[in-house]
Amino acid sequence: MRLIQYRLIILFVSALFSCKNDKDKTTIFLVRHAEKDTTVDQYDPPLIKEGYERADKLRDELTDKEIKYIFSTKFQRNKNTVGPLANHISKKIHIYEYHKWQTMLDSVKTIPENHLICGHSDNLLPMIEYLGADVGKEKLGYLEYDNLFKVTIDEETVNGEIIKY
Repeated sequence: MRLIQYRLIILFVSALFSCKNDKDKTTIFLVRHAEKDTTVDQYDPPLIKEGYERADKLRDELTDKEIKYIFSTKFQRNKNTVGPLANHISKKIHIYEYHKWQTMLDSVKTIPENHLICGHSDNLLPMIEYLGADVGKEKLGYLEYDNLFKVTIDEETVNGEIIKY
């Protein structure tokens, strides 16, 4: 009986020390801007009603995720997608250059916090690949707005997943 108790104690202690602390992980949520107005020929089209509703859904989805940093391109559709969450959790939106995201990601992936990055249909999947994750998606459709990508990085692994919202 005593031998079983010792084995159980050893198993418990081993499990305790092998568990990684979530504080050692970097979690990056990546999202495409919400639905934009495709009826106007503008460089920086606004969100439409459905886009503002999706931005509110994003806020609700991420409110309890302890997001520390929020990044967006300069476009109003991107800033307005992450704006409700930023306002709700009192975080500043940091602007990054649309085609120069590598430097931003190099910094973000080393900070063990939760981050949100709002991008575009043509830069999100390359960002995820650059981080070393695979989400099983090769292309985003032109009208595909309901994907929230989650990349988790720790010392040993990089994992990716898609959350529909």
